[in-house]
Order: sequence, then structure tokens, then C-alpha cells
Amino acid sequence: MQVKINLNNPPTTDKINVDLQWRVQVTSPKKGFLPKLFRKHNRVTRDLKISVSDIIVPEEIVCNKSNLFSILSGDTLYSQSQFPVNIQMTDMTMPFQLLFHQGEIKDCVRQQDDNPRSYTILFTVNLTDLKDNLIDSSKESIEIIFDPLGVKPNFAIDINEEEIQYSASLGNERIGTFAAWLNEEFQFTPSQVADISLKLYKGTTELPGIIFLNNNSNTSTVSIKAGKRNVVKLPIFIDFTTIPNPICEEDDFTIESLIVLSASYSPEVKETILKQTHFKLLKDQQGTELRVSIQLPEKEPVLCDNERSYPAIPMNFVPRSRLMGQVDVILQNIATDNSNKNSGLYIKNLTLTEELVGEIKVIGENNSILNRFISIDGSGVEEMNSPDGLFIPNGPSSNSTIHVSFNPSSIVDIVNSKNYDFKIQSTLAFDYWEDKNGLGDLNEEYKKRKSIPIIWQLHLEPNPEWLCVDYGSSAIVCRYDNEILDLKRQKDSIFRIAEDGKFRLDTIEGKTPFLSSDIVLHTVRDTAQSTLCSQQNKDENTPYLNLSVCLSPTSSLIKNDVRTQLPCLKILVGNEYLPSKPDFLTFRYARKDLNGKVETIEAKDAMSKKEESCILKISSIFNEAYSALFKYFIFPETKEKTINKLVLTYPNTYTPAHLKVLEKIAHETFPKVRDGYLKFVSESDAVSAYYLQNWDSFNKGRNISEDETVLVYDMGAGTLDITLFSKRKNENGKIEVNILGKIGTGKAGNYLDYIISEIINEKVPGAIRGPKTVSTTSVPDVQTLNERLDLKQTVKDIIKPNLKPDVELSCGPSKFNSSIILGDNRFVEFLDQVTYGIITQLLSYINDSNLVINTVLMSGRSCRLETLQKALKNTLNKIGCPDARIVKFKSNGDKEKTVVVEGAMARASLFSSAESPVQIRSRRLYASYGLVYQKLGGTYKYTELLKSSDLPFISDNTNLNDFESNNVEVVGTASAGNIKLIQTYLSPEDTEFAYNNRDLEFISEMEEYDMADFDGKDKLNVRLKLDYKNNISLYVNGRISIGSSPKGVDLSSEITKRSVWPVTI
Repeated sequence: MQVKINLNNPPTTDKINVDLQWRVQVTSPKKGFLPKLFRKHNRVTRDLKISVSDIIVPEEIVCNKSNLFSILSGDTLYSQSQFPVNIQMTDMTMPFQLLFHQGEIKDCVRQQDDNPRSYTILFTVNLTDLKDNLIDSSKESIEIIFDPLGVKPNFAIDINEEEIQYSASLGNERIGTFAAWLNEEFQFTPSQVADISLKLYKGTTELPGIIFLNNNSNTSTVSIKAGKRNVVKLPIFIDFTTIPNPICEEDDFTIESLIVLSASYSPEVKETILKQTHFKLLKDQQGTELRVSIQLPEKEPVLCDNERSYPAIPMNFVPRSRLMGQVDVILQNIATDNSNKNSGLYIKNLTLTEELVGEIKVIGENNSILNRFISIDGSGVEEMNSPDGLFIPNGPSSNSTIHVSFNPSSIVDIVNSKNYDFKIQSTLAFDYWEDKNGLGDLNEEYKKRKSIPIIWQLHLEPNPEWLCVDYGSSAIVCRYDNEILDLKRQKDSIFRIAEDGKFRLDTIEGKTPFLSSDIVLHTVRDTAQSTLCSQQNKDENTPYLNLSVCLSPTSSLIKNDVRTQLPCLKILVGNEYLPSKPDFLTFRYARKDLNGKVETIEAKDAMSKKEESCILKISSIFNEAYSALFKYFIFPETKEKTINKLVLTYPNTYTPAHLKVLEKIAHETFPKVRDGYLKFVSESDAVSAYYLQNWDSFNKGRNISEDETVLVYDMGAGTLDITLFSKRKNENGKIEVNILGKIGTGKAGNYLDYIISEIINEKVPGAIRGPKTVSTTSVPDVQTLNERLDLKQTVKDIIKPNLKPDVELSCGPSKFNSSIILGDNRFVEFLDQVTYGIITQLLSYINDSNLVINTVLMSGRSCRLETLQKALKNTLNKIGCPDARIVKFKSNGDKEKTVVVEGAMARASLFSSAESPVQIRSRRLYASYGLVYQKLGGTYKYTELLKSSDLPFISDNTNLNDFESNNVEVVGTASAGNIKLIQTYLSPEDTEFAYNNRDLEFISEMEEYDMADFDGKDKLNVRLKLDYKNNISLYVNGRISIGSSPKGVDLSSEITKRSVWPVTI
């Protein structure tokens, strides 16, 4: 049987009869007998099954194999899924029909060619009884032939725009697309080959060589495959550079495509197809016309009209900056037809005006008022102001640019702007004529005026120079930019005229630019003004020696006021009042009361009245010292400079409350200091920053990114401060510095001076005259006090600088060998305590067994002592760090004193921004806090409430939030009469041991609470809170104490008394 399939025109009748019938005998059939047709002759009933199996379809045919056949028996049609079909025969024969579903033949995967093919479907028809016993079967076949498809491709020329505006700027432009495709989706569809060639006609005239397909040719051969998904697209380009501007309003153009088509299997049979499309080229009507654009740096030009002002890009600049802001004003003749060479623009009478917006005043050098900031330049500017003006002809790229510039090089300051933001409006204006006919007629009636207002949004940045002040325990250092200010020279000029030079003699810091940080209470007689610097008006010119708190007195004034000499401020801070020394209590001074009335009062009376300005209060001394420092010493040295940036160093004893006082004084002295540019840098952070800034000079041939642990050993006159920090490269690629721990002691330069004096007093007969000269006891005898001063100066200036093995030394009339001091147990013990003792104490407190010190930085003038340097080296060997390098700052030029101020400036200017390659982080406190109470039996128990390592590392210690510790249960308090809150720099075990032995060098008692307040309970639920000022409050069983500041040095301890000697407290 043969079936022809027409894929394009499926038959109306899907099912065709395979022409197969069966006759089944009730009696046993003859073996092998299966006639195609039987006549009915019997009426015996029999049940049978009919099915089709073993269907084999050629792989080229696309069909549903499971739905090719059905069986018609009687009036019932059975689908292939219902096979086998049960038939009950009631006659001798039972006719049926096997139907073939030709509509299930969907496609042929073999493409049509010139040799038609047939494909045979094989199958088997089976006859069985109800028990599936085969009665008979027959193998059959159907031959499938596909009718040829008469396919024809579709072709189109799609034009982007039917009307194209002529312009001289037109080049080789894509104007449309040639497309070819076959609608038939059958795989049987034969591919078509098309040879395409394009022509362009203007009217009826061919324009050769200017129309192209994407291969830069006007011809192309393409293969077109079945299906719309295989559309062939060829871009069409026209070269307009050879096509002139139409003379009439428009020109008509025709694109013609000649297509020679053939089937891929029969290339010799060709068919020619012609396709056309049209577009119009419109005449360029643009005549001479001015177009103005404004272009900001790195921006696209913006078209300018007279409706609005145009903002320039916001510009930040530093005073006297030589970097200008610029805006380009582009004047363009947009006429593109340059056939008339005389047609074009004429521009004349160019003017520039400018004015400041608002009440702003701009200050120049010598406080001059500035009004001119904007200038113009450009190749055509001079011509615009010439009699003939600037001519811009018609044609492409006909333009001229005016550069409008803001020049800040003469600007020093601005006033009447809180945020240093200001605006300038500049207006550029000119006359112009649009000469479209090229007649050169520049009459007034044709003149037009163009104004271009530009708003400059400006911000004056601070002066780049920083002023930095480091208030040390022995000297104050001030640096402006890269220059150390000579505060000593300013001091000399003050005392040269104060009280007619009575106290001008001075031997302190004689050859340095530093200001000594000594303080005396100076008696001022017969004054109607307040003798407190903090109560003076800003412009009040009070003589310096009319101040009761005299910062940096001369050596001669110290001798005069020796009985009221104070310890260094760094030691006093952390205490509330000066010690109750009679000379302090009876000191008289003038101050303003709450009503502004000036009265003289004794210090003890002011203390009893709890006056805020009481001169016995450490906070008042602090305020007076810094006020005098800024007003009398720093301001005169910087009054010719504009101070916008200020950085102040501070020791560990300063709290946020102290920094607030400093902030107020600084802003009163330097009102031009900008918000955000008053920085506070701790002394330890400053030394760390100095080391990092100069790392290469200390570490030749090494990489700054390597991990490093650094010990800062800073021994000054009044204190020894030890700081440990780590340096590593973090995951963001930045150098991260974490301040791990800090510890301090009064055993420093002054303490050593006392030890040396004590040794000389005992072992060198006749060297020291007075029996009470070497003593920390307060005496009223002025002569003895002055002898102490003289001895102190001898030890500091003569003995210590020469304290080396086997050197002859002298004190007074006596000479002696240095071994007397170097071999004394007190001197040896001092070296051990300030090296091995304090360093191991810090390491034990930090409690990091893996910590290895790589580098030691020695800072402070007391570190010049060679025996101290050797002791430090021995300590490093003993603690397992023999390879640690010791970095000593040069003593020439007093580098030990300038390290802090230089480092603080680096910390503030280089290492404080978010973009800084270095991040220095520290904790807000480095002491730990807990409770001590007496257990049954008399010994003291210590319970830690807050360890410094519980506090997170932060980058800014000046803006703090509240912090609360975890709750701790304190057990065994019922036997204690009171509990004490203490501050400690020791581990819990070491704290308890030291407290029981009354060794309070690193422990401070802060507050004491009676157990009766807690009903004598044996268990207390306790936690600590730090507020934003670092005040510490104790929470006990739901009750809260009044906040206390972290404690400073214990002024009553023997260590402190020796560290401030010869001052007695």
C-alpha cells in the first residue's frame, strides 16, 4: 500500500483503510491459510482478539508511533491504545477494517531534494483466541512518499525613517535592513540560496558606489533556512558624504534589490525577484544661528538659554590655592551649509560681571577685602572686544570657546559664613548678529544680546597647616606645620617687662624652644581685677604676673614663690583638690563672684563655699594653666597665622570632661578653628603614629605590612608611661594598630633625681649643706626649699648626663666617683623596677602568653641615661625577647620632646580619615575595676567587675557612649563593714596580693560604701556602668552610686612625693 503525504495541505480524511479483512472458521483452519477475502458461509459463534505489533517507522519520518492505527469493527472504532480488540463472531465470518492514520505523519527530517524518496512503515497484524493463543498473523507494510513542497522565500527592505534630514554631519549611515526568510517550519523544507544586489536611485538616476550591505559591498549571497527563527538580516548603509543638500525641499530616493533565487539542491534552476522601497532626503533649512552650551569638567555640554542660571561644579579649595575652577562656554554657529563663505555669526562687546551672594566678605592678604575672583580667556576673547568682533562662519565645527575661571590664589579667609560655604554669581554677556545672507550688515536693528549667568558654589577648606600642642610633665612643645614654635622666646619677652624684669632670670629650658610646664601660685597685691586668667575677657590685656596661677615661671620666680610651687599638672589630674598644705590653704587671690563682683578670698574659704573657681580645685588649676598657655604663649606666636586646625595631646589621666574644657579654651583662643578639626590625640597614640610615619627610617630593608608588637617606653620627668601596641595588615589591606595595654608610674626622671640626691646626701660628705634638703617633708623654711631646687638642678644638669661607669662627678664642693651611685642598691633597684618590674607587670596584666615584643621605642628625655638603656636590654633578654630592637630617638635637637607633637600631628592629619592606610584603635580605659572587702579572718578579697579587655577597640575616644559590664555576684560580704571600688592595673590575683600588702603603686581606691546601705547582705548583685564622660557608677542590688571619674595619681603616696620633689605636697 502506498500513501502520499502533502505537508503543506493535510488531507481532509485522516484515516484510510489498509484493505485488510479476515475470515475465521469455527473449525480448525488449514495450517498457514490466511486469505485476504472470505465469503460468509457459517453462523458458528467464536470469540477472538485482534492487535497490531512490531511497528517499525523509518527514522526520517516524524510521527506519533503510538497513534498510527485503529480498528473498525461493526460500528465501533478502537484506537491503538485499546489494542487488542475483542471480537465475538456470531456468523461464519466477522468483517473488520484496519485503518492507517496518515495525519500522524508530521514531517520528514531529511530535507527535500531532486530525488523523491519513499519510506516504508512495517507492522504485524495478529489474531488470537481469548487465551492469547495465536491463531494467525500477517506482516504488512505501508509505503510513505512526501510530495515536494513548493516554497518561496519572503524578502523585505525595512527603512528606519522614511524621511531623513540632511546635515553636513551625515556620514556612512545605517538607514535600514534587508531581510529574507521562509514561512515553512518543516524540516523537509529545502534551503534556498539568494544572490542579492542593491542599487540606489535618485529619481531615475542610479548613484553607484554609495549603498552597501554589511560587507562593504552592494552584493551578498545568503542561504535561507526553514522557519522564521532563521531570518537573514543584512544592514544597509548609505554614504551621505557624496550626496549634496537638496536644492528643493526634498529629494526622492529608491533602493532596489535584485534577487536571484534557487533551491540549494537545484542551483541551476533560478528565479529573479525585484524589490523596491523609497525614502526622502529633506533639505537642511538651518541658517546662521547661535547656540550656547556650558560644559563643566568631565561632563557633557548643557544647552544654555536665558531662562536660568547655570551652576558650576561645587569646588572646595584651601586658602591661597593655585588650583582654579573652570567652566567652558561654547559659542557655536549651528548652520551646517557653508556654501556661502560670508554667512556666519558676529560676536562683539564681551563683558564679565561678578558679585558675592549674601553678606559674605572675602579676605585677602593683610586683611584686604576682595571682590574680583573670576576671569575669562580663550582664543576668540580679544576679537570679541575688537571693533570688528569675532566672526564664526557657517559650516560644521564652527565654534569658539570662552574659558571662565575662578581663581582662589589670593583668598585667605571668609567672614559671615558659618560653614565657610559661599556663592559667586558671574555673568558673561555679549552682542551678536546672525548674518544669514553674508552681507556683513551689523545694524542695531539686527543686534541681539546674550547673557550667561553662572553660579559658583564654593567652600573654603581649612588652612592645610596644623597647630599641635603637647603639654608634657616637664615641658610644653608647640608645632605649627613643620616648625617648632619658640615658646621659650615668648616667655622671655613676657618676663622681660613683667614687674620691670624683676624675675627675668631663668635657667629652665635655656637652649630649647620649649616652655617649662612648672606652675606656681603667685601672690598678686592691690588689684581690682580678677587674677584668674579664665575670668578675663578675650581682649583684656592683663599683665602676666597679675595672674595667680603662673604657668612656666622663671627659675627666679620659682625661688620667690617656692612655698606655693605645684606638682606638674599631669600628676594632679584625677584628684579633686590640692593637698591640704598650709601654704595652699591660706593663699589669697582675686576672683569674680556669681554676680561678677571682684573680691579677694583665701583658698580655704573658697573651698568651704564650694566655689567652682576655687584655686584649690584641680579642675580650676587645669583651666587656668591651659587658658594662660593659649592666651599668653601660643596666641602671640601664631597671631599672624590663621589657625583652622588644632590638635592637642593628652595623657591617660585626662577624661572626656578635661577634653571638653580644653575644647572651650581652644575655641575661645582660636575662633577660626573649624568644626571637626580640633583633634585630641593620646600621647601613646602619638608615639605610635610617629613610629609608623617614619617606619622605613627605623626598619631598613623591611616591609611595613609585617606583623609587629611594639613597646613604647616613655620616661619623662614626672611619669613613666608604658604602652604596648600590635601592628598587622587587616583583611581590608590597611595597617591596623591596636593599643593592647597601658601602665604608668611616678618612678621616672624626678623620682631618680631624688634617689640620686639621697645617695649623695648619705655617701658624699659635705656635698649637701642642709639636713632637710633631701626630704619630701614640707617645710616653711624658704632657704631649705631653695637648696632643694639648687640640688635638683645640679642632679638634672650635671650629674645625670655624666652618670657612666668610673666617671668623676661633683656636687657642691665635693667630688666623687660615679660608682657610689651606680653601685648603690637603691639605684639598682630603681632600674629593675622601671624596666623588668613594670614591663612584666604589664605583660601579666594583658595575659597573652603568645605575645612577643619585636620593637621598643624609647621616648622622653630621661631615656638618655645609658644605664637605663642597658637595663632595658637585659629585661628583654630575661622575658624571652632577645631579638627585640630598641629604637632610640636622637637626643640632639631634643627629638625625645618633639616625637609626641610630630606623631600627634600625623595621627590627626594623616591617620584619622576613613581613607587612611593606617587605623589606630584603642580602648576607652586601660585600668580594670572591682570591689575589695574584708573577709572573715581579716584578709581582703578582690572581685573583678570590669576588665579593660572587655572594652572594645575604637578609633575615636572623644565621642563615647554608655557601657555596662556584666552582672557579677559578690559573695561573702556579710563579714565586711564596707566595700571599696578600686581601680587597678594588675591581674585579679596580683591585685588581691598587692592590696593585702598595702602596695598601691598600681591601685587606686575610688569610693567606699557602708554595708549597712545594703542591709549587710552576704551576696551582692553588682555591675559597673561607664557614661559618655567615662564616669564610673556602681550598681548594687538595684541601687546606683554617683558617678566617679577614673582616679589619677595618689598624691599622698611616697612614690608621688618623690616624683614631684623638690616640690612638696
